[in-house]
Amino acid sequence: MKQGWVNGIVSQILWGTAGFTIKLIDTALPSSLLVSLRHGIGALTLATLIVKSKTSFKNLPIGHLVLLGIFAACLPDLLLVEAIRNAGVIVASMVARVEIPLGVIFAHVLLKEKVTKHAYLAAIISLIGVWFISYKPGQIITLDNTFYFGVLCALGAAILWGISSVYAKYILTKKTDPLALSFVRLSIGSIFALAITILFIHDPFISLQQLQMTDWLLLLYLGIFVSGLAYLFFYRSLAILDAHKAIILLGVSIMVTLFLGLFLGEIIQFIQWIGIALIISSLFLIRNPGSVK
Repeated sequence: MKQGWVNGIVSQILWGTAGFTIKLIDTALPSSLLVSLRHGIGALTLATLIVKSKTSFKNLPIGHLVLLGIFAACLPDLLLVEAIRNAGVIVASMVARVEIPLGVIFAHVLLKEKVTKHAYLAAIISLIGVWFISYKPGQIITLDNTFYFGVLCALGAAILWGISSVYAKYILTKKTDPLALSFVRLSIGSIFALAITILFIHDPFISLQQLQMTDWLLLLYLGIFVSGLAYLFFYRSLAILDAHKAIILLGVSIMVTLFLGLFLGEIIQFIQWIGIALIISSLFLIRNPGSVK
């Protein structure tokens, strides 16, 4: 059990740096290509571990893993990149953290894990928090507004991640090796993101010529640590902990995200801080022993 918490906390610290790192990468690189490169590097990282550990790929639920790769690795990460580039690191990352209370509800509905009314109250409070954090003085709420488009992308990522975490727990109950799951998930996510890039972006690979050495180093960090190792640590924790407990650990990344976002110079309005406080409060409600049985 202790190892499950350790793996979970390490994964959250790494994930907490994701928004900061993505924000620093040249925006000339299409979001889908960024996701493809990131997860491709992550998959290669895990491949080296697989060779050393002689991980078994027997009885892998390929159909489930393909869906997990698309809806847990590709699409939500693509939405997150768009959210960060349009709404900023703090707002995008905090809205995405709504996956925590939503994930608990999904664990209750889909996996029949027992929760109380506290969990549903936490989900409602977190969504109210999203409303407050989305406040931007003098800006009309419309999809044509890049800020609100970013908020919507972050909320979409949160919903997909909340469902995906529960789906991954379901797959792990079938004795799937966490390392094999992580490798296949990232590989599928990378391939699907590359397909999106080729189909919808005109001359996307020209942008690679514009990248500086720092951009490539940031991509390597995202791939090796934030994608490869972080997901491996998270799935190892998920194999030990109940889904709702593993999802709660996502709150660890909040403090890292806030610190790095403020370091970038992002300005958060008072009413947005209220939204952040509400989302964090929803996490304490879920952590309350009375919220889960």
